[in-house]
Amino acid sequence: MPFANFMTANSAGAVAWALFYGLGAYYLGKGVEEFARPFAMALAEVGAIVVISVILYWRRKEQELAAEAERDIPGPLQSEPSGEADG
Repeated sequence: MPFANFMTANSAGAVAWALFYGLGAYYLGKGVEEFARPFAMALAEVGAIVVISVILYWRRKEQELAAEAERDIPGPLQSEPSGEADG
């Protein structure tokens, strides 16, 4: 193949591949962006619901454990002075 024909075909192929991949990436990126925006909003809402649910569960569980502890050991707890040792 003569060099001039090779360079013409090579240049045309390079331009075609660059356009193909460049436009493909551009339109794919726009499609992903259109899909990702509502998906991200839904994911944020689910995440907020999960965080609020966990906080409410922990608070309820803490109250249940405090009530159970009060039933098992009623009244104020007295601690031993730290300076005295048994013995």
